[in-house]
Amino acid sequence: MKHKILKTLLAVAIATMTFCVEAATETVNGIKWTYIVKDGEAILGGGDFIRAIPKSTSGAITIPSTLGGYPVTRIGGSAFFGCSSLTGVTIPNSVTSIGEDAFSHCLFLMSVTIPDSVTSIGEFAFFDCSSLKSVTIPNSVTSIGESAFRYCSSLTSVTIPNSVTSIGGDAFSHCLSLTSVTIPDSVTSIGSAAFFGCKGLADSNGFIIIRGGLHGYCGEGCVVLIPDSVTNIMDWAFSGCSSLTSVTIPNSVTSIGDGVFSGCSSLTSVTIPNSVTSIGDSAFAFCSLTSVMIPNSVTSIGDSAFSESGELTIYTDKGNSGRLRKMLENAGANVKEIIEQMPSDQRTGDQKANGQESEEQKKHGFYYGLVLGCVGTVVILGGLFFWIVRRKKKREGASDKTGRE
Repeated sequence: MKHKILKTLLAVAIATMTFCVEAATETVNGIKWTYIVKDGEAILGGGDFIRAIPKSTSGAITIPSTLGGYPVTRIGGSAFFGCSSLTGVTIPNSVTSIGEDAFSHCLFLMSVTIPDSVTSIGEFAFFDCSSLKSVTIPNSVTSIGESAFRYCSSLTSVTIPNSVTSIGGDAFSHCLSLTSVTIPDSVTSIGSAAFFGCKGLADSNGFIIIRGGLHGYCGEGCVVLIPDSVTNIMDWAFSGCSSLTSVTIPNSVTSIGDGVFSGCSSLTSVTIPNSVTSIGDSAFAFCSLTSVMIPNSVTSIGDSAFSESGELTIYTDKGNSGRLRKMLENAGANVKEIIEQMPSDQRTGDQKANGQESEEQKKHGFYYGLVLGCVGTVVILGGLFFWIVRRKKKREGASDKTGRE
C-alpha cells in the first residue's frame, strides 16, 4: 500500500512538471505506442505512470524494436500497468531493462518472452500477473527486483540462470502454483520473504532447498534441508511454517536471525551446529520443542528465543550448563533439564573422536576374545582326541589280556 501511494504521488508530480521530456507517439501494427527519446534511445511509456499503449489493447502483442527511428532499449516504469486484456508479450532483443511496475496488474497475461539482451527485471515488474503460467529468465539477467513476480498465482516453474546474483524481497511470494524453482550458486543474496506463501514448493519428499536467506512456506510434513552455501538464515525465514517437522542446519551457518522458526508448531527438536554463535530474538518462539542441542559456540541468545516452546531438555557440551542457563533466562525457555552430554549422533569432534576410540577398543576386545576362544576350542578338541585315543588303547590292552588267559 505504501508503495502504491508513493507511486501515485510521483505520478501527480510528474504530470504537473513542465520540464518533462515530451512524449512522442507512433502507430505500429495498429497499436499506438507512446515513448520518449533519451540519449538517442527510445523508452516505452514516456515516464512513470504513462502507458506505452492504450489500456484497452487486447491479445498478444510484439513490442517494436524501433520507434521514431530510435532503438527501444527500455520498458519504462508502468509502461503496461493495468493492461488487463493483454494475453502475451514478445520483447525484442533491443531491450536491456524492464522497469518498475512495467507489467503490473496485467491480469490475463499468460506468456512473456524475455530476450537475452535484458539484464535487469525491476521491482513489481510482473506484480499480480495472476494468469502468467511460465517465464524464462535469460542468462543475461543479473538481478530480479523486489516483488517482481509477486502474486503470479498461476506460475508453475521458474529457472533462475547462473547470471543472477540477487533476488529481491517478495520476488516470488504468493506464487501459489509454483512447484519448481532452481536457484544457482551464483545467487549471493535472497531478500526476505522471496518465496513466502509458495505452498507447492515442497517436492514429493517434502523437501525445500534453501539458499541464501530464503523465506519459505512449507507444505504438509515439510522437511527443510539447508545447503552448505548458506551462512546466515535471515529474520523470520520460516516463521509460521506450521507443517515444518524437521530442519537440518549445516555447519556453514553462523547466525540464526530473529523469529526464524517462530510459530513452527510441528517442530519438536532442533540441533544447533558448532558454527553458530548467535540465536536471534523469538527465533524458536511458539514451537513444540522438547529437545534442543546448543553447543558452547553459541555466545548470545536473544529475548524470547524459546518463549512458549514447551518443556525443554537442553543438550550441551560439558562444562557449559552454567553459562547456558544464564543465557536462557532471558530467552523465555521452560527448561526441564540441561544435560552436559551431546546425544550420540550430535557430539562434538573431540567426543566423536573419543567415541571412535571406544569403538576401536571394542573391536580389539572382540578380536582378542575371538582368538582366545579359538585357541581354547583347539585345546579342548585336542584334549578330547587324546582322551579317546588313550581310552581305545586301554580297551585293546584289556582285550589282549583276556585272550591270553
